[in-house]
Amino acid sequence: MSSKLIKKGGIIAALLVLAYLAYKFLFKKKNAEAAQAVKGMDTVGKVSVPESSDLVAHNFNKNHDATIKLDVLAVRSNNPGCLMYFDDWQGLDKIRSVKGKIAYFTDSTMGIRAQVKLLLSYYNKRGLKTIEQIMNRYAPSSENNTSGYIKRLSNLMKVGSTADLNLNENRANLAQLAYYIHTVEAGFAWCDYSTFYAQAQVA
Repeated sequence: MSSKLIKKGGIIAALLVLAYLAYKFLFKKKNAEAAQAVKGMDTVGKVSVPESSDLVAHNFNKNHDATIKLDVLAVRSNNPGCLMYFDDWQGLDKIRSVKGKIAYFTDSTMGIRAQVKLLLSYYNKRGLKTIEQIMNRYAPSSENNTSGYIKRLSNLMKVGSTADLNLNENRANLAQLAYYIHTVEAGFAWCDYSTFYAQAQVA
């Protein structure tokens, strides 16, 4: 065997070793990130979402594969608020939706539209004025850790759980409430806050 072939083989072997080491490094890093996410589990049973003063859609799970996100029912159903199908909302996908089960929407904007309208109807038609009152209706304790849910939303919105949210005059509160509910329901933020704000303005 010529010295040139030996030299070439040595270079190829070195490149393969480097590639293997790089793979091990990236794999270890991904596992460490996953472990850190598990440590972020809060009392609601969801992964904690970092707070953001400017309400950017802070998807802490942005390193997750798209296939993992699609496994989340809220994402698959285009239903950020995980609403149950009990009303014929605009944008409802009636082919996939079943009465009494989670509603499917044609796209996430229609899901957000339905969510903010439902929250506003709680405020105006049912007289539910606070995070505590609204969430006891939205996420009853028979199915959820409602007290933990309320505490989570109160902390994220920086509003007392028994304070009047004034949703008619303060549409930013309506947008924030819907937005943070969607982060808890999915375990991460997958819709942009601007969509919630836009829908809250016209609800």
